[in-house]
Amino acid sequence: MSLKSGATPFSGRAPASRSPQGGGIGLSKSAISAMVIGVVAAGVLSLCYLLAMRRFPKKLIKFTFFFAIAYYIAMAVLSFVLTKNIAAAVVSLIIVVIFALCYRAYRERMPFASVMLATVADVTMKYGGTVWTGIFGLVLGLGYLIFWAVSIIAFYLYFGNPTTTTSPSTGQTRTTVNAALYPIYVFSLFSWYWTSQVISNVVHVTVAGVFASFYFLSGSPTGMPSSPTWGAFKRATTTSFGSICFGSLIIALIQTTRAVLRQIAQDSDSAVGAFLACCIECLLAWIEGLVEYFNFYAFTQVAIYGKPFCRAGKDTWTMIKDRGVDAIINDSLIGNVLFFGALLVAGINVLIAWIVFAVGSAIESSATSGGALALVLICAALMGMVVLMLVASVIESGTATTFVCLAEDPQALRATKPALWDQIRATYPEAAFVNMYA
Repeated sequence: MSLKSGATPFSGRAPASRSPQGGGIGLSKSAISAMVIGVVAAGVLSLCYLLAMRRFPKKLIKFTFFFAIAYYIAMAVLSFVLTKNIAAAVVSLIIVVIFALCYRAYRERMPFASVMLATVADVTMKYGGTVWTGIFGLVLGLGYLIFWAVSIIAFYLYFGNPTTTTSPSTGQTRTTVNAALYPIYVFSLFSWYWTSQVISNVVHVTVAGVFASFYFLSGSPTGMPSSPTWGAFKRATTTSFGSICFGSLIIALIQTTRAVLRQIAQDSDSAVGAFLACCIECLLAWIEGLVEYFNFYAFTQVAIYGKPFCRAGKDTWTMIKDRGVDAIINDSLIGNVLFFGALLVAGINVLIAWIVFAVGSAIESSATSGGALALVLICAALMGMVVLMLVASVIESGTATTFVCLAEDPQALRATKPALWDQIRATYPEAAFVNMYA
């Protein structure tokens, strides 16, 4: 009803047609072909990068460090030369120094990270259902986003559109809405954050369950189940679903509070009030990052052993106190590979889309539309990053799961996969004699 009431009545006349020359973005055959090929290229490039992680993990870790340094040096030069933004150039140079120091400090941990990366990439290729789980989560999240956006529009149409006024003395613009919209606005934000967290964590627990099955069952007399992904998904959506919802609730409450504080800072007439709201919001952002990292490993415990969230949180805290530095370094090394891999795949995908579009336009003998070209390149970059980040989410979940299993029960790996055990013992000696819960 709300959406109907906000619709423009039909006048009985057909809408005027728009030609590409009329200022719109006309999608030619070359533009559509470039987008389609961009989707395929994104998948192929991500697969190639996954193969590289499997075959050349140590070289890839080193390469992404040097790539990161070169990237931020280029950003510093461009910021200074093109925009004369000295502050941005200085920040980029500081990041370069940080990467250089991290490379020097992390060099001894690279062999272990390379073994972990190669192992996780191999398992990901062997059990492709983990990637399809990530795709399912993405589609489900997009579907809920559309539903949520339509609901927000309906609320605004039903309760009245906001009115905007400009102060003649200060020139500041202020938006006033119906008072009933505030609780609805807060609830809708909370609903969005909580549902998004639940979807993301269901995917993580499912993928972690597959890697846990590989760690404990592959090579054992029992052997791997016939459908490890489906079994892990059923556990994540049934016996572990309450733990997932409870852990996700904590992050959702923090995110909702931050959103409300941002709104208060924007609407506040008091400079002191706005400043305090910004300070509290920044503090909550820092807390949110810590809680998210903690939850990631807590949900890994939930996936491996089926623990309730509170018990998983206690065991995670014990692991962080005992192995926290190792986990952070390992995550940093592999995370660097994944992040700059996404940039690399996106850049190559943009180049491929541009070549296809240019060749197609030349064959069609049509004028190149700047708007169409920009749309094609943006879509190519987004597709490249999204597809690689889907693979990256699986790699991150698999890395965390393997690390937790190794920290808690190294003897299981020694019994089922002795060759892999020898590699890990050589690169991470702590695994050979430390068992947290012995």
